[in-house]
Amino acid sequence: MSVSALCNLLCLIIIIAVTLVGMLGNGFIVISDCCGWIRSKTQSPPDLLLMALSLTRLLFLGITLSLHCLSFLDINNPKYAGKAIVFFWAFFNAITLWITTCLGVFYCVKIINFTQPFLVKIKLRISRMVPHLLVAVMLVSLISALPVIWIGDCNCSYNTTQTFLLSLLYIIGTFPSFVIFLISSVFLIYSLVHHVKRMQQNPLGFRDQKMNVHLRATKILTSFLILYAATFVSEISMTFFPSPWTSVISIIVVTSYNSGHTIALIVMNSKLREGLSKMFHCLRKQT
Repeated sequence: MSVSALCNLLCLIIIIAVTLVGMLGNGFIVISDCCGWIRSKTQSPPDLLLMALSLTRLLFLGITLSLHCLSFLDINNPKYAGKAIVFFWAFFNAITLWITTCLGVFYCVKIINFTQPFLVKIKLRISRMVPHLLVAVMLVSLISALPVIWIGDCNCSYNTTQTFLLSLLYIIGTFPSFVIFLISSVFLIYSLVHHVKRMQQNPLGFRDQKMNVHLRATKILTSFLILYAATFVSEISMTFFPSPWTSVISIIVVTSYNSGHTIALIVMNSKLREGLSKMFHCLRKQT
C-alpha cells in the first residue's frame, strides 16, 4: 500500500471515529431529553434547544459519515456526490450553527440583567419565542443551503468558479450566526467579569448561585466559541485555498466541532452527566 493510500485510509479512520463519537453523544442527549420530556410532560426552552441541536447534529454527522465512506476513500480522485446529499449536508451544518447561536443568545438574555425596556421585554418573552426561533432557523438554513441547488450538481472538483461561488454564498449565509454568537458571548463574559469584581468587594468572598450560573454558562459558551471559530475558519479555508487535503482537514475540524462540543455539553450539564453515570452503572451491573 502506497503512502498516499495510507494517508487516505488514516484520514477516513479519523473522520469515522470522530463522527461515531459525536453520533453516540448526540444520540444520548436526544434520548435523555425525550425521556425527561415524557416523564415531566413538559420541556423547558433550553432543553428544547439542546434536543433540537443534538437531533440536527445527529443527522448531520450521519450524512457526513455516509458521504465520506462512499466518496473519500481516494481523496485525490473523489467520486461523484449528488447535489441532494450535498444540499442536506449543507442544510444540517447551517442549522446546527444557527441553533448553537440561539442557545448562546438564550443564555445571554436570561443571565444578564438589562435596563433597556426593549431588552427587558425580550428577556421576559424569549422562553415563549424558542419554538418560533427554531422555525426561523430552519428557514434561514434552508435559504443558506439553496445555492447548492441553484448552482447545479457538485462533482467534487476543485479550483472551479462554480465550487468557489457555492462555498462563498454558503459562508455569507452562515456568517451572521457567527457574528451574533460572538456578540452574545462577549456580553456574557463581560457580565461575568463585572459580577466577579462586585463579589471581590464582598468581605466574605463567597460565590452566590448566580455566580455559579455565570461560570457554567461561560464555560459552555467559551467552548462553543472556540470550536465555532475553528469551524468557520475551516469553511473559509475550503473556499479560498481549495485542494483535496484542505477539504479533508477542514471536514475533520467540522466533525470534531460537532462531536467535541457534544461531549462538552454532557460534561458540563449536571442532568446529562448524572444520566450518563447511571447508564454506565447499569451497564457495569449487567456485565
